[in-house]
Amino acid sequence: MLLECRNMAKRFGNLRAVADVSLALRQGEILALVGPNGAGKTTLLDLLTGAQQSDTGEIHMDGEAVRVPALKEMARRGFLRTWQRPRYVADLTVLENMLIEFPHQIGERWTGALRRAKWGSQELALSEIAHGVLQRLGLDEFAEKPARELSLGQVKLLTLGMVLVSGPRIVGLDEPVAGVATPLRNTIVGVLEERRMDMGTILIEHDLAFVRKLADRVLLMAEGGIILEGPPDEVLDSDVALRIYVGTKRTDD
Repeated sequence: MLLECRNMAKRFGNLRAVADVSLALRQGEILALVGPNGAGKTTLLDLLTGAQQSDTGEIHMDGEAVRVPALKEMARRGFLRTWQRPRYVADLTVLENMLIEFPHQIGERWTGALRRAKWGSQELALSEIAHGVLQRLGLDEFAEKPARELSLGQVKLLTLGMVLVSGPRIVGLDEPVAGVATPLRNTIVGVLEERRMDMGTILIEHDLAFVRKLADRVLLMAEGGIILEGPPDEVLDSDVALRIYVGTKRTDD
């Protein structure tokens, strides 16, 4: 199993944000977390990626326990994520935002100054990779422009590219199409479908049509816990989901 968490829990004072959650993610799988605001979806992703520490529970990657699931440690293991509020450097160019996501660059170390030829060679190779990702995202024409000039939808594409460019093993996507126009949504769908088998994906999204299109499995959350799990149509068309989202139960004619 690529990723497992067992009995994860998190409280903020008297608020139970995540309640005894266990889940598993396989290579090539897109797992969607859905539910109303306040259900605990983002907090759960925070716990899995080390952005916050759980009160109880454990995380395993490839069957190995992650002793200290801090954000940097999970990133080192290949678990990267996007955020509801996109994180990028507005004053850097689009290409520079991509390049800073590559780990272990020679120029990051003081010894890199002594190996300028090798540094330049690596920088060229990484630039080619970054341009390839930007081209697939439809952003290559903006590569040398400051990231601040991008629209919200283009910023969502950029931050997706920043996660994908280094070849992660697991990605967590927190509302990747919120505020994104349909043509750019289609680009995101296409890119995730193309990369599907290279990684495992945890998707948080309120756009249920988007979830139906991409997800292999859906976990419906409410009040910090998982209350239903299964294929997208089975979960999203259930009376449980209808009651949670609308507050009513389906009646037979």
